[in-house]
Amino acid sequence: MSEVPDGYRPGEQMSPRVAEQLRDRRDGFRARWARDAGRELSLILIFVVSLATIGVGAWSAKVGTFSKLGRDDDATYWMESAQRFRYVRMVAEGEEIPAVDARMQAPDGYPTRSDTIGQELLYGTLARHRPPDWSIARFTRFLTRVIAASAVIPMAWLAWVVTRRRDASLLAALLYGLALPVAERGNGAVLYREDLAFPVLLFHIAALAGWARKPHWGRALTAGLFLAAALLLWKVVTFYSLLLLVFLASAWVFGRVEPGQVGLAAFGMFLPAVIASLGPWSLSYDQFPTSTPALAALGLTLAALLAARGSGLPRFVPLLVGVAVVFGGKLLLPGEASYTHAWETIVAKLTTFGGKPLDPTELSFHARHYWTGNYRSPTLRRLARDWPWLAAVAIPGLIALFGELRRAGRPWPGPIRRPPTGLLEGDGPSDPMSPLIAWFVLWLTCACVVSYLLFLKLMLFAAVPLALLGAVAWAYFRRLRWLWRLTLAPLVGLVALQGLGVAPSLEGLFEASIAADADSVSEVVVFPPDGFAELSAWVGDNTAEDEVVLASFHISPFLLTYLDRPTVLHCFFEGDLLERLETIVPARFATEEVLWETARSFETSWYVHEAHFTLRTDPRMSQRYVAAAMDWPADSASARMSFAPETLEHFELAWENSWFRVFRVLPEGERASNRRSGEVAPVWSRPFFSGLFGDPLKPLASARAGAGLTPDDLLYSTLKARSWMSYSALHRDPEAPTESFPEQEYGLQKAIEVAPYMVEAHQQLATLYSLMGRHERAEISRRAAQRATGVLRGTVPTGSQDAPRSVPRLP
Repeated sequence: MSEVPDGYRPGEQMSPRVAEQLRDRRDGFRARWARDAGRELSLILIFVVSLATIGVGAWSAKVGTFSKLGRDDDATYWMESAQRFRYVRMVAEGEEIPAVDARMQAPDGYPTRSDTIGQELLYGTLARHRPPDWSIARFTRFLTRVIAASAVIPMAWLAWVVTRRRDASLLAALLYGLALPVAERGNGAVLYREDLAFPVLLFHIAALAGWARKPHWGRALTAGLFLAAALLLWKVVTFYSLLLLVFLASAWVFGRVEPGQVGLAAFGMFLPAVIASLGPWSLSYDQFPTSTPALAALGLTLAALLAARGSGLPRFVPLLVGVAVVFGGKLLLPGEASYTHAWETIVAKLTTFGGKPLDPTELSFHARHYWTGNYRSPTLRRLARDWPWLAAVAIPGLIALFGELRRAGRPWPGPIRRPPTGLLEGDGPSDPMSPLIAWFVLWLTCACVVSYLLFLKLMLFAAVPLALLGAVAWAYFRRLRWLWRLTLAPLVGLVALQGLGVAPSLEGLFEASIAADADSVSEVVVFPPDGFAELSAWVGDNTAEDEVVLASFHISPFLLTYLDRPTVLHCFFEGDLLERLETIVPARFATEEVLWETARSFETSWYVHEAHFTLRTDPRMSQRYVAAAMDWPADSASARMSFAPETLEHFELAWENSWFRVFRVLPEGERASNRRSGEVAPVWSRPFFSGLFGDPLKPLASARAGAGLTPDDLLYSTLKARSWMSYSALHRDPEAPTESFPEQEYGLQKAIEVAPYMVEAHQQLATLYSLMGRHERAEISRRAAQRATGVLRGTVPTGSQDAPRSVPRLP
């Protein structure tokens, strides 16, 4: 292999002076233990105690961020967390997770081994030994925090491998464990796969760094064992494995390591996962041996070994062999599990430069549905909130890293540094940094940060290189070292204090813009908690245990886990879910006949309709956007369920509140009794909607002329008003009504300001004024309540004073 521009040759990572220095340090290490073993053992004990203290701090930060949510440890879980908790509870109560779960994906059933259920098996098994007075949910949340906080251990190992300094490794563990984004993950609010899988993956990354420091097949195999475990715990690791192959291939291409070492590393790091795929786990279901990462690893292995042994071959021949293996395997071998939804979303983000288009037809169905929530990219405001101090710590590390990359393989022109002698410094880094280690840190930084910028969900990935760069800055600066450390110290303190909820972030630099306000509006949950509580209570009391419920994918797990009702949909995007969604979501905006036939095909007994199905069009995750039904669906089943349920023939309205309607799916030959709705809720009122926008069963203009109102405004204004009414209720104190009057009045007045048609707000305000002896104001509110009731019932014409106010939100 020809010499690279910086003068480095694989196999000659260090100058003779550096090699001599490292020999002296190794001799010094043994000599120190021979001279004073007690002192060295004490230093190790100090290190362990310090790391344990950091781990407790990381756990405390997670407890603190959870407490700010206003929930208790016995609270219910939501969405995919509810699904996972159901299996945890089953195992904890001595049940077995079924091979096919017919209640989660009725009627045919969900193959449970298609998912990574190791987390549920571990948590459930440990929960059998929980304290007697602890619920399973409480224990699960405690265990989640402990395991997530334990990631500081592999983080310290990773930093020690890179810097060879104990003080720098403790610094990296502190930065990672107390960073705000890390403190807010794994805090028990939800059950994420990453809670258990990411510490395991971090052990793999630390072992990978060990291989980069000294390439050896044994170290590669160690990294591979951790990689296989992480793959069995979290499907996202499949995408990481592709980034791992990029590192190995680039290290070879840019001359950082011998091709033979790359070939052995690729083989050793992927062999355990291939062997694990022979067992009855998710890797087997996903057909990992014929997956893109496995084939790419095989292609890289053969190409690198061929390049190492065939010195007379042209350089392009090994490359062609590797490409042929990958593409030949994709064509001839059985296909892997489909991650089309993720790849289509990644491509869409790259082609649209991260901006989700307002026109849904510019995206595939999968990208329209998947690109939301944790799968969005972080906004500038979010970056300023989460990362200002950790990013500031990483900047000196980047400077040091680029200095090491520039000097890689060259003898340092000045005197060699003396070995570190500080209390926790350890043996110290090589001088200069090994070229392969420097390349590893650069790859880790680029891969993890770019991954996070694509998907907000991957914030733990971003935290790792930023914390590691802090350790690099601490260890590798030669000139003005103490000045750099004095600069780092307050920034490190700010990272820790922010994670503990003491230091502020910099999100205040951004105005409270439309996008910022929209962050408080959920992409999925467009209803108040009390409205959903009423729904779940009715379903539990009025449906049979074996009657299948067709509800949206985000509320179905709750109905299954806490009410034990079989559901058609769930939250695991892999498997058959997306095929079902691609059938069900468009059917909502087709004719009633189409939706009925779709529901009947899944043997559905009950159909749950939500107000936002019809009213919402934003690209965050509205059903109309996902279905590409942006024009008003005048003759659709959804529009009739919202505004004219009495016209339905195959669905019979059984129950309703202000946000949900439950319909009985009628058998063939039976017709609905044409029950008319008794609700005068704003989101269901046909007269009110007609007064604002026109008859909902006829095509509508895109917006109201002059006012620019859309049905979305009706939905979000009503939701915002409900939020203000809840604010007022929270400040209600029957024992001291006078003292709590200002807050109650303020909340109700704000509700009326955004939604003048809210009958309950006027009525509550009238009661409040009467209680305070302000009878004239009470009478005004009573008359306003009567008018709002008439507007909703259609006995009073809708006027401009009744229209909703536009609530800021993302388009």
